Amino acid sequence: MSLIKKVCVIGSGVMGSGIAAQVANSRTNVILLDIADEGSKNPSNIVLSAIEKMQSQKPAPLSHPSLATYITVGNLRDDLNLISECDLIIEVIIEKLDIKHTLYETLLPYLKDDTIIASNTSTLPLAKLKEKLPQSVQNRFIITHFFNPPRYMELLELVSDVNNDSSVIDRVEGFISKKLGKIIIHCNDTPGFIANRIGCFLLEFTVRKAIEKGLNPVLIDQIFTKLLGFPTTGIFGLYDLIGHDVMALISKSLASALDSRDKYHEIYTESDTLSIMKSKGLLGRKSGAGFYKVTKDQGKTVKQIFDFKRLEYVELGLVEIPTTLEELFNKNDKYSDFFKEILATFFSYIISLVPEISDSTEDIDKAMKLGYSLKYGPFELLDSCMPKNESWLKELRAELNAIKRPISNKPTWQNTAKIVLSNDSADLFEYRNNHVFVMKTKMNSLNHQIFDLIIDSVKLSEDKSMKIIIYPGNSKHFSVGADIRLFYDQISSKNFKAIEGFIDLGQKAMLALKYASIDVISCAHGLALGGGCELLLHSHHVIAHQNLNAGLVELGVGLIPGWGGVKEMFLRSKGDKGLLIRNLKNILVQYQSASSDFFAKEYNVDCNFNMSTENIMSEAFEIQPIARIATNSVDLPKIDLASEIDTTNFDNITHEVLEFFQKIIDMGKTIDESTLLNMEKEKFLQLAVKPTSFERIGRWVCPSKCVNSL
Repeated sequence: MSLIKKVCVIGSGVMGSGIAAQVANSRTNVILLDIADEGSKNPSNIVLSAIEKMQSQKPAPLSHPSLATYITVGNLRDDLNLISECDLIIEVIIEKLDIKHTLYETLLPYLKDDTIIASNTSTLPLAKLKEKLPQSVQNRFIITHFFNPPRYMELLELVSDVNNDSSVIDRVEGFISKKLGKIIIHCNDTPGFIANRIGCFLLEFTVRKAIEKGLNPVLIDQIFTKLLGFPTTGIFGLYDLIGHDVMALISKSLASALDSRDKYHEIYTESDTLSIMKSKGLLGRKSGAGFYKVTKDQGKTVKQIFDFKRLEYVELGLVEIPTTLEELFNKNDKYSDFFKEILATFFSYIISLVPEISDSTEDIDKAMKLGYSLKYGPFELLDSCMPKNESWLKELRAELNAIKRPISNKPTWQNTAKIVLSNDSADLFEYRNNHVFVMKTKMNSLNHQIFDLIIDSVKLSEDKSMKIIIYPGNSKHFSVGADIRLFYDQISSKNFKAIEGFIDLGQKAMLALKYASIDVISCAHGLALGGGCELLLHSHHVIAHQNLNAGLVELGVGLIPGWGGVKEMFLRSKGDKGLLIRNLKNILVQYQSASSDFFAKEYNVDCNFNMSTENIMSEAFEIQPIARIATNSVDLPKIDLASEIDTTNFDNITHEVLEFFQKIIDMGKTIDESTLLNMEKEKFLQLAVKPTSFERIGRWVCPSKCVNSL
């Protein structure tokens, strides 16, 4: 089975250029084509402009600006011959069937015998897309529906049919899941597939019903977020984020493709209010205002909401929401009635879609959680999270139980692994002849028990000659660093001896990892901040997800890295003046990497880059024994940091830390690891005593309360 080694993306709009960027992020060569710019001296100017936008676009589509070198630029008039080199072509052009058919016909003479063609359509049926192609090409034509932005959204809906060659699906799945890091959900060839079909139904129904009843969008969004597991955008914020014009295009396309008996036609009604907003250019975030409007007034951020009765913006105001769904439903007020109607209609609709869109309620839940960043899938929400005593919900659950398919009992790695060491905060598993260290605290925050188990785990692993893999477990984050409440409580009680003990223990654990005779490999995704970053710095190797956000950010709470972070920044400079300035500046400005590429470069870390959170651990098992020489001293160059680093925006504590770094440099000699650790600890304790640091820590621990200084 041939591998996919070169890709072509056709269409350089936001989505097309984003897909091309994600291919480039995987270190795979990609050709990006668009129509020729007839009015320019360079006919490929449209694509060149898209590449240029990638460098400033937020969120950034490229993991690192240097990866743009993997993208070859061209146009559909002069460069179609480049397609003959490609194993996969992804079409991302306008959602008009006749234009797509014309493009496919143009591509035919340039295709290799095994080239796969994929459309990124979100609404057009697979059968219609490929109906005019030769049978040999139809067999390798599929739909790969990416979600925007392609770098960050893990979901990919894959649509194929019985006529597709099985090797085509295997090749595409292997490339998209392993190289591009996407989680694939197989969908039936139905309008909107899974996520858009369900998500747009809920969005359009909720918005129209709230407008009809003149309800407060802020309160509705708060309930969706806090009680139903939606992201902070809620419904109206998400509608603004997508764009009212884009929502209209998607919904109209869906409505035109759906059977006239589908309930979508009942809920997708004309709205005078939405029409008025559209006529005023109130299309959401991209126009500066939609349901929500955010402006600046004398430097202050002013948030407003569109009032459906007055048809104008008003102050958000404070809203009070019920603490539980039971409380919401028992209120028997207009919001209680509203949510009962919305949820009853929504649950009834999604039940009716099985098995039309998929025969797996588990896959539908997964698609919705990935595509809309939901805490719960819709069936999971109905089955497990809604109140048990509501009669209308009992009826819906009965309908669901009548159609539910068995849930997969595929074992996870933890089900087949053996726990060999454990405490309340962490476990050490034996799995596939290796040890896997997993933290169990909230967001994998670091405490005494974790450090104790790290030390014991290194000793046991050395005794058994097994490498240690530090893995985030079920957390979305590698580690957010120290359990900051521990410091807050100890400073509150002026127990600085306990803080010193905690620093000593953490340094001992980090050194145990660094000097372990067996390999220590960290698998990192999400956040790796403060102590979490220090864990990575003391590992022998890091398998890092492309979107890793890591950094030594302790100055944000008025402290410095105390578990070897400062020491490592000095040692990793290897006496190079430029590197040392950069390393120390990263601490002073609390630099957080925007990707694993930035982390590896900015913190001098030996990394493997992995696009998939699901494949990080398996890669760690394949890593061969690591050759390493531990650096334990550094020759310090002469530097005047104040003249090398812009200190304009530094506060008093940052200036103090800068002077501390200068003090180390001014020692003017070879400095060893032990000395650096002792100086680091001493400075940490000095800062911990300061009222300003305590206030900063307090704002993290109790953000809604006023913290008194010592």
